[in-house]
Amino acid sequence: MALEITQHKELEKLLADKPAQWSHLIAARAALRMLPLALTGIQESDWLPVLRACFISWAVGQFPAHDMTVAARSAARFGSVSSGRSAVNSAARSVRSAALSATRSADHVALSVDSAESAADSASLVANFVAESAVWMSISADVTLLYETKNKTDIADFVQTPLWAVKIPLAIAKRWQSFVDYQHASHFAPWINWYQSLLTGNGPSADFFGPDLTLRIAQQPDEWWDRPVAEVNADVTRWLEEAKEGAVVVPPPEPGLVGTVDADGRVGFARSGEATEDELAGIGGLLQILTGAAEDLAALLVGNNSVAIAPSIVPQYLACLQADSLSIDRLYAAGVRLGNARAKLQKQIDSKDYPDLAPDVAEALDSVLELHGPVLLSTAEGRRLVGASSDYLRTAADSAALKRAAMDYGQAVAKSPDLFNKETRELLPELNEDVASGPHPERSTQVAMSASRNLLITVARVVLFETLKNGLAASVVGMGMIGVTAQTINFAWAFLTSYLPVIRELAAVSGPYLQWIEPLLRKAEKRLRE
Repeated sequence: MALEITQHKELEKLLADKPAQWSHLIAARAALRMLPLALTGIQESDWLPVLRACFISWAVGQFPAHDMTVAARSAARFGSVSSGRSAVNSAARSVRSAALSATRSADHVALSVDSAESAADSASLVANFVAESAVWMSISADVTLLYETKNKTDIADFVQTPLWAVKIPLAIAKRWQSFVDYQHASHFAPWINWYQSLLTGNGPSADFFGPDLTLRIAQQPDEWWDRPVAEVNADVTRWLEEAKEGAVVVPPPEPGLVGTVDADGRVGFARSGEATEDELAGIGGLLQILTGAAEDLAALLVGNNSVAIAPSIVPQYLACLQADSLSIDRLYAAGVRLGNARAKLQKQIDSKDYPDLAPDVAEALDSVLELHGPVLLSTAEGRRLVGASSDYLRTAADSAALKRAAMDYGQAVAKSPDLFNKETRELLPELNEDVASGPHPERSTQVAMSASRNLLITVARVVLFETLKNGLAASVVGMGMIGVTAQTINFAWAFLTSYLPVIRELAAVSGPYLQWIEPLLRKAEKRLRE
């Protein structure tokens, strides 16, 4: 069914009752058609923000299942644009409109009517300053293809169709060539090649970066994008070279519980983030009081089945305090769990589903929680963990998807005794069940997801151990690999191959944190086939 659309109102009416994703894709491709006009009409310092807005808008449309919320919001802030009606200003407005559309689409809250109007506006902006017939013919082709889509694969194929259904308008071609020929554009080669592939490619040839690198670039934080342009482009160039080689680049662990390999060859959590001697000297008295309160609480709960707190939480918290060295990472995680348990218990008490706590139990429990914060925040690692938790604020929809994926992954770990030690098989499912829960849901999510991803980093280091240990990337392997044996490596590969879909789903909802793992999963798939 070939459609013919020739004006703003027709497009807006047609999209009004269609999925919001359709409107976003139309808006993103309209902005991409205007990109050469936008780039040749602005200062060199503004090139990257405009490219970023277009690139992320395109990526959101191509990968709707991935967590692109933060990326889209950041791209939409690429800068103010004039309200004038010159070709350059209209191009900038079209780019910004697409970036805002990407934000709504990534947030999963887009209203079809609003999205349709935005898409139609973007299309009209293009048609006002470029050969009108070519614009509307290309938009008609877009809508026709969208009518023919039936699944995610069809959407991906649509995103990779050439931007223009007819010959590229001369005004666009000239502006684009002017940008390519500009002497200072040479270090923008990755972006030039990406856009050129969209203009002339079709199918896989239109996906210059490939899905893994597209997601990796799009989901980088503001701090990465806000660096000098040459540094950003150098990173992209290096990643392209690595991607061509099929390299697996294992990142350093995130703040939080860190994985290691025990002496018996099993993966577990290390005693990471240890407090320094100076910190311990400064909090010695407070730490002693906290330990005493935790001991009192543990004693009160022995044999006391009337207090609805998971029996493992308080002993784990006390064990952190009684260890030879104070692991702030472990204490933070145990404190978050204890706070969640207290909040859940109080909710049950308030709803009359549970009787009031005995005064001595309530006093001991609340004393521990009141002392926990000052002890934690008296250390540099504790402050870093609390500060990083703001990155884990999410919408309800995002949190639900993340929790499902995290719980599935936790169960996968629990079912893998050959690879993971007993503590880890018991602890990780409990942490992941608390995703987006408690009085500070962002902290619960942070604890669970950093632990989950750090375990995958350790698993990756295990399977790559023989390759990396004597090479230039030996620093990637790091400490804690002494227990790695051939058997450990085999168990790690077995875990990856057995739970490929589970790990992929966790990566999909983890934003930028797990995009590095896809090349490794493809290696696992290859081993599985062989």
